[in-house]
Amino acid sequence: MCKSMYLSNKIRGSGPRDRGSNAGNRWLRRESPRSPISQYFYSLKEKTQAESNFNAMTTPLIELKQYQTPERRLFAKIEAQNPTGSMKDRFVRYAIQRLEQDKVLRKGMTIVEASSGNTGIALSKGGTERGYKIVICMPKHISADKKWFIRQNGAEICEYDTTKDTEADIDAAREFGKQSDWYFLNQFENPYHIEAYYHSLGQEVLNQSRERHVSIDAVVAGVGTGASLIGLAKRIREEYSYCKIYAVSSKSSPTKIEGLHPGQIRGDFKIWLDRPQPFEEQRIFIEDEEAITYFKKLNNDGISVGISSGAVLAAALNHLPKKGNYVMLFHDHANRYTKYLQ
Repeated sequence: MCKSMYLSNKIRGSGPRDRGSNAGNRWLRRESPRSPISQYFYSLKEKTQAESNFNAMTTPLIELKQYQTPERRLFAKIEAQNPTGSMKDRFVRYAIQRLEQDKVLRKGMTIVEASSGNTGIALSKGGTERGYKIVICMPKHISADKKWFIRQNGAEICEYDTTKDTEADIDAAREFGKQSDWYFLNQFENPYHIEAYYHSLGQEVLNQSRERHVSIDAVVAGVGTGASLIGLAKRIREEYSYCKIYAVSSKSSPTKIEGLHPGQIRGDFKIWLDRPQPFEEQRIFIEDEEAITYFKKLNNDGISVGISSGAVLAAALNHLPKKGNYVMLFHDHANRYTKYLQ
């Protein structure tokens, strides 16, 4: 739980909550919770599987023929098929490995992070399997599905009201990180965040496009911290200097498009502010309902992706030029937004 000994009254959040009723929901894969002992001292077979999952990162690049025209081909990178269902697995894996090599992290330490869900889910799985205790600070309004996954993976959640103080969760995580044997991962400023997507995601997209004999004219992706788009675009532009970059953000705050940051309202994070210039061709702001409409369309087509993916598809179809080969980054899985599919 979020104990008062950790934080001052000013930034203290609520402790763990029950997930509530979603029993029987077909989008959720349930597992029996582990005891604290079995969480950290599982069998050799489980250790081997955990290590394999931690290092496995290859997701499909699929062509969305149902949405394209003779002059424009649309390809989607399905990051939902990463081990915990989002692209954030790439960051968590890369950052932990580098921080261990740098001897910043040591087994038994506590890693704390502020997250709207996907980084929290990835860290709760990857971090606990590497022997760390995990604490996730997050806004109260984040979906119950995401909170359930984080707790199921053995991490602790501290929740904060971000309606007035938009960085309450980040400030709390930073305070936690000042304690002995705690480390604040800080996805909003951590340089390993961009590096992770440059080395893994960017190279993977290039390899897959070459296999299809397809050049890349444009990349379309959402902006939360901005790290995934910066890392991906940097690698793609090394091969295709003419590639145009389109950044997608939510138009409202608070937003139902979890993971996308309404930068024009709340200001952008440091990683995005420090991006190389010139960078994006255009930044597109998408309404919640437009994103949810395309989110439902994709899932009805059998593509199990999240609301931010709906926003990216909406931007590509309705707000961008109608010519060229587009690569769209579909960030996460539908199983963390089940209430919008009911």
